[in-house]
Amino acid sequence: IADYTDETSSNFTAEESSMLSQLVKSLKNNPLKESLEKKLYAKSDLSPLANDLTKAHLSKVITIIEQAIIDGDCLILKNYSSLHSSTIKDRMIEPIGFTEDYTQLDAIDLSNNSVRTFKTERVSDIEVMEQKIKFALGHKVQPRDLFGNTGEKETLIELKMNFMASLLLKEEFPQSEKFISAVDNHFYFKAKVRHLGAVTRFVLGLIEDVEVLGSTEFCEHLNQKIKNRSWV
Repeated sequence: IADYTDETSSNFTAEESSMLSQLVKSLKNNPLKESLEKKLYAKSDLSPLANDLTKAHLSKVITIIEQAIIDGDCLILKNYSSLHSSTIKDRMIEPIGFTEDYTQLDAIDLSNNSVRTFKTERVSDIEVMEQKIKFALGHKVQPRDLFGNTGEKETLIELKMNFMASLLLKEEFPQSEKFISAVDNHFYFKAKVRHLGAVTRFVLGLIEDVEVLGSTEFCEHLNQKIKNRSWV
């Protein structure tokens, strides 16, 4: 068993900080997330620059992917952390393209030749392969709503919120800000979404702070979720 009492091993290196930062960022709605981030930065060799380090790493990843798309190269996303499968492993992909804010990448997962969406912030490192793109040819980035979801059908969502709920919505989903208006100390959200999952979890997680004004379809969807307790 390694001895971790040595003072020189108590702080994370820049590379370790970058990887751990990706893992912590992948946590959603976890009450320990903020505490973990503070402790991570405090233990980093570059604690005052931890945020800048993460931004620089992300910029590097995006730049390499952009060039691979231009050159038609396949990529290996090293140690990609997936919440869906609860795994951290390398992913061999054919990149298709980014969403507008560069937070997500559409790509062909070469393990099963299916189209998948990868979050760029969860890529700890990246490697360009000699193999050229074949399956991604002709594919386009699918349009997404402000929650980052794809889908053919759009559903209108109208909410009335207090200040806290509006702030949480903007922090979790920054693109929502342009769909929020304030009237007499109340905050109103109105937008169309392509998938009801994210907005359903948001509303039911803040049930005392959010009033649903529409649409009828969304209200019926919420009532069914509450009845079945199937939003978690």
